[in-house]
Amino acid sequence: MKFLERIAALIGVLMLGSAAHSATLAGYPAPGGTSYSGSGFAFSNYGPNTGTATWTYSGFDSAAWDQLWWGLEEFGLAMDGSINAAGETMSVASMSGATLVYEGTTSILAGPVFTRAVVTIVSGGSGWIDPLTVGITSPDIFAVTEVNGSVPFVVTFAVTASGSYDAGGAGYVPFYNYFDPNTAPSEDGNAQSSFYRNFYYTAAVPLPAGLPLLLAALGGLAVIRRRRTIA
Repeated sequence: MKFLERIAALIGVLMLGSAAHSATLAGYPAPGGTSYSGSGFAFSNYGPNTGTATWTYSGFDSAAWDQLWWGLEEFGLAMDGSINAAGETMSVASMSGATLVYEGTTSILAGPVFTRAVVTIVSGGSGWIDPLTVGITSPDIFAVTEVNGSVPFVVTFAVTASGSYDAGGAGYVPFYNYFDPNTAPSEDGNAQSSFYRNFYYTAAVPLPAGLPLLLAALGGLAVIRRRRTIA
């Protein structure tokens, strides 16, 4: 028994020696390729202004990475032109399981506007986590989810705004539905959105070149040892 335990320990050391330790920015697509499709107009003033959208990623090649994460960077909303004022670059208000809530502020001539974006994982992700816990140190990314790659990764967005703040989003309406009736025609074009989505990954962990031969040799020794013990 001690002989087999030593074999297991040796294999463990070999595997740990080849493991990857830090996440690398892949951007889009993920290593090995990714297909994307989207529906809805959460970030556009064209089409039905429902304030919602669905993004679907599929066709992952899980052999091209060991672990894969996805997150949004530089999430910004403004109604006064450029995204350049405090609050227009949104920050995470809460993160629980599959639900991630961003909050921010902007302004129109009538006064302040409170913005909100709820990003929900539908499938293919393990829940939102702090990027620092997996070695992602970009200052612009506040939450990531690990993508398993075996099923499509699907997220939905609800982007809303209100003239008064509510922590639960009560009374908020779709972002552009708030902007259009509360601004003059001369302000058309001042509603801006900015967001980036990126994949991060750790490289696939290859087996050490000599490991298969070593395993075969150690397995043979174990059989010989067992036969000698029986004899």
